[in-house]
Amino acid sequence: MRSVAVSASGAVACDSYWGFSLRETSGSASAKVIIHKGTDNTGTALDVVNLTANESAREVWSVAESVGPLRSLYVEVVSGAVSGNVKVG
Repeated sequence: MRSVAVSASGAVACDSYWGFSLRETSGSASAKVIIHKGTDNTGTALDVVNLTANESAREVWSVAESVGPLRSLYVEVVSGAVSGNVKVG
């Protein structure tokens, strides 16, 4: 498992998805992040993360709960400012 930094929308090459650790960084607005299967925001949504101002959220799964096999994930920052990472294999 490795961590890939997230602060804007973009594709992540990977074989499996293990979870995320995200934080809203503006301090004054909410943020929404959708993690999709595939290379763009039309793939199946695997996670939808809604964060209030200054909130953080984390989910990391075991081998039995991870999602795979994959070729890539697309992390879509729908609104707000975030930083953190996705956990992938």
